[in-house]
Amino acid sequence: MRKRKSGQIISLTSVGGVVGQPFNELYCGAKFAVEGFMEGLATYVSDAFNIKISCVEPGDIATEFMKSAIEKTAVDGQFATAEYLSIFEKYMSGNQKRAR
Repeated sequence: MRKRKSGQIISLTSVGGVVGQPFNELYCGAKFAVEGFMEGLATYVSDAFNIKISCVEPGDIATEFMKSAIEKTAVDGQFATAEYLSIFEKYMSGNQKRAR
């Protein structure tokens, strides 16, 4: 692309790379890193090499992620730490509504 002075790099990230989400700190941190890398790259490859940078940031999508999040957060049907139960339920309820 540099040699041709033309191209486009498309990175599939997540809305989790733009807005932090409870119980997803590591995931969001990784996605924020991808976003920052791509934004940094865009500051010089766009003008110097005519390479376009795009980030696709899908939001909630109904996948096994929800099921996995519930299973890994809950212990024998009980939330591991009672103080977080209402926060977790509110978060998961919002996700389920948006992922339809």
